[in-house]
Amino acid sequence: MFDVATISFGLSVASALSCVFAWILYLNQKSTPGTSTIAISNTMFLVGFGFVTLRPWISAHLSFVAANACIFVGYGLFLHCIRQFYGFRNILRYIMVAFVLYIAEFSYFFYVENAYNIRLFFYLATHGVIMIFAFLIIIRGRGVLRVKSYKSAAMFVGLSSIVSIIGAISALIISPEGDVLKGSAINSAVLLDQFVFNLGWTFSFTLMVNERIYNEKLQAEKALIQYARTLKDSNRELEQFSYAVSHDIQEPLRNVASYAQLIHRRYKGRLDDNADEFIDFLVGGVHRMKEMITDLLEYSRIDGTSEAFEVTNLNDALTAAMINLKDRIAESGAKVEAGNLPNVYGASRQLESLFQNLVGNAIKYQPPGQTPIIRIEARAKDDLWEVSVSDNGIGIAPEYLTTIFDPFRRLHTRDRYEGTGVGLSICRRIVGRHGGNIWVEQGVPQGSVFRFTLPSEKGAFHLADQHQHVPSI
Repeated sequence: MFDVATISFGLSVASALSCVFAWILYLNQKSTPGTSTIAISNTMFLVGFGFVTLRPWISAHLSFVAANACIFVGYGLFLHCIRQFYGFRNILRYIMVAFVLYIAEFSYFFYVENAYNIRLFFYLATHGVIMIFAFLIIIRGRGVLRVKSYKSAAMFVGLSSIVSIIGAISALIISPEGDVLKGSAINSAVLLDQFVFNLGWTFSFTLMVNERIYNEKLQAEKALIQYARTLKDSNRELEQFSYAVSHDIQEPLRNVASYAQLIHRRYKGRLDDNADEFIDFLVGGVHRMKEMITDLLEYSRIDGTSEAFEVTNLNDALTAAMINLKDRIAESGAKVEAGNLPNVYGASRQLESLFQNLVGNAIKYQPPGQTPIIRIEARAKDDLWEVSVSDNGIGIAPEYLTTIFDPFRRLHTRDRYEGTGVGLSICRRIVGRHGGNIWVEQGVPQGSVFRFTLPSEKGAFHLADQHQHVPSI
């Protein structure tokens, strides 16, 4: 037999343990519905059973009212916790039934008699009914989230309901011995029931939360894989469409260009001035359209290229770019210097195109009569290399520092600076394919500084000699 003091202490211990476990669960899984509610619910049980334990030292009425009020709130939060977890809308009818039973217990205690067996009956009956409600909600929600651990929770609350109902019936059959502080034959059943409920339910709910998080993570990964697959297919189709359209447009454009040049050769100077001007517009327009289509083709091929990533020396990529730009370098007298360029992990031809666009722009966008001075440097930044390409050109206004990388973005008229406005978009897409970022800053005291990051070579860094100069071409 357990007396009231012993059972109260046991209930407090069980509540304290379940309270600690519940708060640990909440702190680790705050985002999961119901974790905060179960922590507060177990705390209310702990406070309620604490008032029962304090019964010898405080007023019996205060102990009864405070303990039952806290425990009732705990039960209400317990049902609310299950509702939150499964996402059900309304369980008010369940809480109202439990409230009616509690009111009956209070009424009997205050207006009939202070009989321990009757109070025990009401308490166990209320607990048993709430456990039945919880069992029904859990079974109902098994198809909502499809967590297999609901079986454990259903088993614990089902067992708790059976023990409570048997205990409630026994409380009416077995006469109490003396006053409320004496033991009864069913105190041990009450203690067992609360241990099963407090610890078993908290353990089961923890399993349900962990399984739900695992399932949600698994579903999110599957959705992400499907989204990536769909996006990849969409991008491939878009690239194929862009390539096909650009390629198909080139054939009639070549015919237009051929005939425009033919008209230009045969009839230039033979007609009036207006005709000569119209012919110049026609030839110039065809030439610009051809450049735009060529740039669009290059832009569309960046992500679809089959070129594999490998360890690439940026000095080699820069030298190849400068060979392509040798005529413009010679014409402008540009001075190009590079120091300390490392090995990176990337696609060599795309890196060559990246340098060609940036150095070519640095040569192009210069004040009339000024010799371009271009400096390429690199510095380690965590597991990346940050490369900078600075010039002494006309610079970029602050309001255009972010939009300059948009396709077909031109800051100047064609009669001043030629181009399609796709070059920097190509640069951004190349750097993005390599997992890096590209941005531009205003130079000091003039010009621009383009910076971009690239992944470093795995293992040791192999740098060129300090202050290495790329030979002028």
